[in-house]
Amino acid sequence: MSSVITVDAAKYPLRSVTVFKSAKAEVVRTFKLSFQKGQNKAEIRGLSSSLDTESVRINGLGNVQLFDVVCTIGKANSNGPDSLAEVIRGLEAKKAAIVAEKKAISDAKDVLDSYSKTLKGDDVSPEQADGFVLKYIERMRALVKVGAELDEQILQLSRQIEKETTEGSIKQGKTNGEVTVVVMAKEAAEVELKLIYVVRNAMWLPTYELHATTDAGKPASTVSLHYRVRITQSTGEDWTNVALTLSTAAMDSSDQHIPALKPIRIRPPLPKGTNISHGAPAVFDSFGGPMQLRQQQIQQMPQQQQQQRQPVLFHAQRSAGAGLFGNANTPQPLQPQFGFAGLTPSAAQQPLQAQPTGAIAFGSANASAGSEDSEEWEEATSMGETPPPAFTEPTTVVKESPLSVSYLVEGESSIPSDGLAHKVSVAELKFEAQVAHVAVPHEKAVAYLQIGRTFSQAAVKNTSDYRLLPGSVNVFLDDSYVSKTSIHDIAPGDTFDCTLGPDSSTRITYTRQSKLTTAQASAFTEQFNTTTYTSRVTVHNQHNFALGTFIIRDALPVSDDEKRVKVILRRPSVLAEAKEGEKCDVKDGLKVRWMKAKDGKGGRKEGMFEWIWNVDAGKEVTIETEWDVKASADVRWVEAA
Repeated sequence: MSSVITVDAAKYPLRSVTVFKSAKAEVVRTFKLSFQKGQNKAEIRGLSSSLDTESVRINGLGNVQLFDVVCTIGKANSNGPDSLAEVIRGLEAKKAAIVAEKKAISDAKDVLDSYSKTLKGDDVSPEQADGFVLKYIERMRALVKVGAELDEQILQLSRQIEKETTEGSIKQGKTNGEVTVVVMAKEAAEVELKLIYVVRNAMWLPTYELHATTDAGKPASTVSLHYRVRITQSTGEDWTNVALTLSTAAMDSSDQHIPALKPIRIRPPLPKGTNISHGAPAVFDSFGGPMQLRQQQIQQMPQQQQQQRQPVLFHAQRSAGAGLFGNANTPQPLQPQFGFAGLTPSAAQQPLQAQPTGAIAFGSANASAGSEDSEEWEEATSMGETPPPAFTEPTTVVKESPLSVSYLVEGESSIPSDGLAHKVSVAELKFEAQVAHVAVPHEKAVAYLQIGRTFSQAAVKNTSDYRLLPGSVNVFLDDSYVSKTSIHDIAPGDTFDCTLGPDSSTRITYTRQSKLTTAQASAFTEQFNTTTYTSRVTVHNQHNFALGTFIIRDALPVSDDEKRVKVILRRPSVLAEAKEGEKCDVKDGLKVRWMKAKDGKGGRKEGMFEWIWNVDAGKEVTIETEWDVKASADVRWVEAA
């Protein structure tokens, strides 16, 4: 017969917990158990109900041989000996017994007091009366002392009942998990059994505090980044005084294997309903018929009929005179970004006049007509009522496994199972950083303080050994909360920038004016309208120190169809011929450049540029940008984001 040991997990401390980014955690528990010679069974109860039954491992048995491990999740028993209701019921019973005992003490005091009142001077001698008084005092003193002790016990039980009730209402998760371990011992032995298992309902998120200081009102060049994490768990088990580790790995329980590479074939599309499970299918063209028969039909079609049919393709590009702005004889085209309307076919075919020397037009040229292959595809698909979508070149597909990083939190941590976010400190990092002022007055006339974004220095370098994961950043200036921002994934050695918040002592105004000029039409030229825009940005530095780097970002409008609408940059003229990222001197230290594109967005092709200047203390500077928008008189256009 095997020896059975029942273990209450709540009475044994947790050794360590590793929390993963996949809302799971690995828990390590140790139990000091005594096994007899022969077969032994240890039933470990009170484990988390969110336990993954397939993740249980047993270590630390030494010479004891492991036979079997069974993990089960039982049903919640509200009346069990370890349930909250049973614990509170037991405390209430103890309290009631003590209250009854206290009442008995009070009754004894009343009896003694009543008896003392029955004594009369005629019935007792002075010596007897003196002895009774001494005895009365002794008995009453003992009763009062016992009563006070009982009152204290009642108070402590009441507090414990209130505590259990409060914790029971806050605690989330159940502890109905049970692990049964069967071992065989050649001789009696004491072992430290290590139980390792994975639970759900545990997660962590990085969060940061950026602390910056000022020296005589000027931001210092050193900032402190407090790396913290918010841990939330509702596993049913309180993690009390555990060694806590945070991991970026995804604890995925699904089957993981290297995918098999499959061949990729290019073939004509098959018609709907074609069954390719039996034998090799016949080659079909895009209309669902045999390719050879379809080619014969196309060759026999009258040339005039083929020319009259107008193909409509999903991926086809417009030719120069294909009715971009719409007419009564063609299908309604896609709406252009600038909202052109009212252009006649003759006007659509007439190019704009040459631009003056020294100016440059910005915008993407209209796509040229398709190649011969695409024209053949158009001719074929014009016969079908619902042609299939054209085959397109596949875009780049990126699948990346993130680097797994683990953080061991120093000391011991306690995270209760209450479903609330508990903040734990990971590290305090110090970085050297330059502070710049950045403004986008076209969107909002506010100057922002930003670290790590200057004209000569790209960003702050992460010189620590910690990988900064994406998370929110609370910004403090001189220990006062100023704003909230965020950072992206930053590996050691990478760079980043971070916004400190608006600068209330720097005033910015933004104005824009426009002037319409209409060119006179003639018998040989078309009438054009030119709208000249002038934007003016004024920066007033109200500090008693100079703003070393002030960046003003702006955007020049970009035409989607420069054959009909052109945007011509007039000022700053040096920017017109500059390459992307190339800085150009304007005047008195003022510089300008096209912003660099990121991930194919922004930069010169989208008309985004920035000014860089140093603004002295108390000074006011003004920057102007001028451009023309030239379009045919009968073309309507609007600016759109």
